[in-house]
Amino acid sequence: MVDTYIYNDYTNLNSELLDYYKINLDVFYKELPQIENIIEEIPIDKIKVTIDKALMIITKSREHKNYIFDTENIKTFITTSTELIIAKLKELNKI
Repeated sequence: MVDTYIYNDYTNLNSELLDYYKINLDVFYKELPQIENIIEEIPIDKIKVTIDKALMIITKSREHKNYIFDTENIKTFITTSTELIIAKLKELNKI
């Protein structure tokens, strides 16, 4: 039972964070340019199928489920980490 809650939380947090940070996902639904296949794990003709399956997972993850966690701690962690990294880069005169 606990593993179900953790999985539900994990998939929900992903979609919430994508929305919160307004991450552009058009690479997943726009027509892909024909490129040389450099990915050995996924044949070029199977990429659309893989993207479609990922869309199904994201869609299912947004259905109502019971959750334990929310994204506030993750947002705080990301913000704090970003601030610390920027401060360190400034200290090193890298930015």
